Amino acid sequence: MLKMVVFVLLMGLPTFVGAQNPVDGQRSESVVRALIDAGNRSDLEAWLSLFHPDAKHFVKSKSDDSLADRPSSRVVDSTSRRAFYQEIFARPQKTRGEIVELVSLGELVMSRGIFHRPEGRSHTLTVYRVRDGKIVDIWDVEQVAE
Repeated sequence: MLKMVVFVLLMGLPTFVGAQNPVDGQRSESVVRALIDAGNRSDLEAWLSLFHPDAKHFVKSKSDDSLADRPSSRVVDSTSRRAFYQEIFARPQKTRGEIVELVSLGELVMSRGIFHRPEGRSHTLTVYRVRDGKIVDIWDVEQVAE
């Protein structure tokens, strides 16, 4: 079911991004890679520098039929983003992100990855909208623990 939803999501991407140069997708991917690298180093300033000040963060509700359908209640602006990630990066036991695959089209990047946490691994599917080198939207579509 999730594969079907991802396929439908990707098929609909051209209507959102218009006729942008495919090279822009590579630039957008480089921003997502830089984000994961900054997170793996627990480099808060580098991490935050990759977000537009008005960036929106969306998370999945409890419904299995939803895809990152509601705004985050914890990360609502740049101040709450800093506080949230400062707390995460200060933890003694670190989480490491691994990009398994990136698919991009213009300013949209879909990332399939693995978070290696002290309590175990989880597989993730996240979509980012990158504009002018900054993340403006992030959708945490799915996260499944092993």
